[in-house]
Amino acid sequence: MAGAAVAGRDLRCAWRSGCAGEAVNGSDVPGPQTLYGALIALQDDALLVPNSAVLEVLSGDRLEPASRPGVLGTLHWRGETIPAASFEVFNGGNTPDTRQRHGRLVVLQALGGRLPGRAWALWSTGYPRMLPVSQAALQPAPLHPDDRADVVLARVRLGVREVAIPDLDRIEAGLLAASTRSE
Repeated sequence: MAGAAVAGRDLRCAWRSGCAGEAVNGSDVPGPQTLYGALIALQDDALLVPNSAVLEVLSGDRLEPASRPGVLGTLHWRGETIPAASFEVFNGGNTPDTRQRHGRLVVLQALGGRLPGRAWALWSTGYPRMLPVSQAALQPAPLHPDDRADVVLARVRLGVREVAIPDLDRIEAGLLAASTRSE
């Protein structure tokens, strides 16, 4: 059962900056008992991110490919040009096929405050599914052998599905580093 508390803690830490060692109301697990998440489908995986981080979902055909490593492309969103990332690439995998018909760009709030804009996008194979997530619903799962521990905070089971909890701050930092290298 201690693993479930760890998974719940990692989930909450993935959803806000600066969670290292913090506690709320004297408990060892910060935050409320139920959070709302967005389940984001990837080519061969799925991510669980905070529902509040998702600003909008756009058609994948709005992606303008980038020529710099680490950035999947850019898109124009609400008067800004924002970078788009592939979780698969940040996790050491292959670049997804962005020409697929049902591809989506999930626009996420830039929580880390590192990016010059207020948002960035994540490539997805479909629309995110919003769902309530309780600590009791999270069952810890081991990281995959090819997961990068600096990008995947934890893996958990939600019902019958195993999902990754990404380190959104790390991905934002990677996007910033990639954009500064290209300037």
